[in-house]
Amino acid sequence: NKELSETVVVGQDPKGLVVAQFNGIGSPISMRIGEGHKDMSAEDLSLACSQAMADGHKRAQETMMSRMSQMYADAGVPAPPGTPP
Repeated sequence: NKELSETVVVGQDPKGLVVAQFNGIGSPISMRIGEGHKDMSAEDLSLACSQAMADGHKRAQETMMSRMSQMYADAGVPAPPGTPP
């Protein structure tokens, strides 16, 4: 958990305007909004923030599952069901 909590995972909206950072266990760390937001409506900016958060969280979960799979493999035990190979 210490290694995962110190890992930084980045997600962003499709246009790359909003960047959300999570740690490897899925906790949000920060969000950065680029200068291009001045031309966006509040609704579009809100959507971009949601997309960045969802992307970052998904990537954090994938990172955690990958590390867990590696940990199980290194220990020589089978991974729990649902853990990617």
